[in-house]
Amino acid sequence: MDLARTRFGAHTVLPWLLAIVVPALCGCSGVANPEPSGLYDGRYVGTRESNLLEACGITAATGRTAADIAGGRLKMQLFNPGTVMTGTVGADGSLRASGLWKSPRSFHNFTILQGKVADGRLTGTATDSRCATEVALKRVGRR
Repeated sequence: MDLARTRFGAHTVLPWLLAIVVPALCGCSGVANPEPSGLYDGRYVGTRESNLLEACGITAATGRTAADIAGGRLKMQLFNPGTVMTGTVGADGSLRASGLWKSPRSFHNFTILQGKVADGRLTGTATDSRCATEVALKRVGRR
């Protein structure tokens, strides 16, 4: 059977497979989102810089982005409204977030953001199997 010609081809199965397998693997390895803490709540704005344009599904390596943290829960548009990362920030400032979306190049990205909030700055690296993006944001207000 040729999966590429069926309605259950790799382009349909892959995102579901990633959504189930990757979090399960992360759970087994002891990697988990930190327990949410409101100590770092606020709005953070700044820059992002990605290593590969096509792999990241973007047209410019650098750009602006913002993150909101409320009750220790982080929400951030990494590249655009279709690339939303959600996660938590712990009492020690450690953060972890993830997102799954379809790139303009028709492949799916499961991206994990890991980083830190300290001294009014949010820094971290978002990675998937093809792309790495560094973020450097500064707190501009409380939520």
